[in-house]
Amino acid sequence: MNWHILTNLFFSGMILGSSVCALSCGWIFIPLVFEKNLNIKRSFIKFCLFHAGKILSYTVVGGLVGYSASYITAIKNSKIFLLVGGLFFFILGILNLFLPDKIMIHLKHNFTGCAGIIMGFVPCGALAGVLVYLAYVANTFASGAMAGFAFGLGNAINPLILLIFLAPKFPQWFNGIVKSQKICRIAGSLVFFFWAGTFFWKIS
Repeated sequence: MNWHILTNLFFSGMILGSSVCALSCGWIFIPLVFEKNLNIKRSFIKFCLFHAGKILSYTVVGGLVGYSASYITAIKNSKIFLLVGGLFFFILGILNLFLPDKIMIHLKHNFTGCAGIIMGFVPCGALAGVLVYLAYVANTFASGAMAGFAFGLGNAINPLILLIFLAPKFPQWFNGIVKSQKICRIAGSLVFFFWAGTFFWKIS
């Protein structure tokens, strides 16, 4: 895998990460970041964990495409994977509604990386295009993995990092409007339920 292709994939990841991917993954990242008594350090750690999970997925996906495109097709069409992903987000939505803030903060910190891994495997038009390209330029697991890693690294450079600095202000903004943290919890859980629904819908 030459540097020209890796550079192309890196910048492609940046472009998609700043547009399509930011809009798609942003909705699942926001409720993971939002919590009471936020701070920039904790938000930055979650940003890194979320995108580290996505980079890991893209690396594995790229490697499988380089080795054999049929493997990644089987994973993406696997009803077991879709069921596990759907249950993960559904349970996270339930916990987000009812668990005390202190426990939920701990859970979100531990599961942010898992959410990133799952989102990295979610089929979408942008990722499908990249995989088709990889099928042409990568002919080994190693070359495909390098290509997937380069794309994922570029994809991590996106506007979602702004949430690191904006998230600590969210509680004050919401409290000034609705005077209640419950509204924010419900909004976050609805996002988790939406993604769970998309996974379950793909099974049917």
